[in-house]
Amino acid sequence: MADTPILRAATPSDMPALADTFISGVNLSIPGRKLGEEFYALERDIAPGEPGVSDPGKLWTRFQEQFEKEHIWLAETDGRVVGYISWYDPTWSEEAGHKPGEITYLFVHPSFHGRGIGKKLLSHAKQHVEAGVNDLTGEALLEVRCFVKNPAGLKLYERGGFVRKHGADEFHERVGEYLALLVWSK
Repeated sequence: MADTPILRAATPSDMPALADTFISGVNLSIPGRKLGEEFYALERDIAPGEPGVSDPGKLWTRFQEQFEKEHIWLAETDGRVVGYISWYDPTWSEEAGHKPGEITYLFVHPSFHGRGIGKKLLSHAKQHVEAGVNDLTGEALLEVRCFVKNPAGLKLYERGGFVRKHGADEFHERVGEYLALLVWSK
């Protein structure tokens, strides 16, 4: 097995592997709950659908939208997708001012936890955002929301330079748990 995963931009053909990583990662978001299995069925939800016959699955639709609007990078070891990160870049406009970028997902397949893959994916996104900082704002900002009951996730972000904004927790209605807001700036 290769020691160092290769990072590359994801393509639509990676959707089944991304979905598998997504569901297994979501399953570990809150210890004691398997959220991925509570909300998704891999085969049904990754199906592209057939025009006039069936609608696309909800994961298919989610990934299609992400490919159109976000950066999605994956970690690959020996040809296997073992993790991925997706994010929006920060934006700036006269009307709205500066809007931070946002990490929407960062998951590492459970079989590959503890190997620095999450750290590597997070570093890649931060470097990308820092390199693309708008000259008008001069500040690279990334936000991420992580379940309060996910100590491993919180630890990863905090070790990656993100600072938790206490008092900014949001309640996730569907899951019934709180999300912490963490911010990184450079």
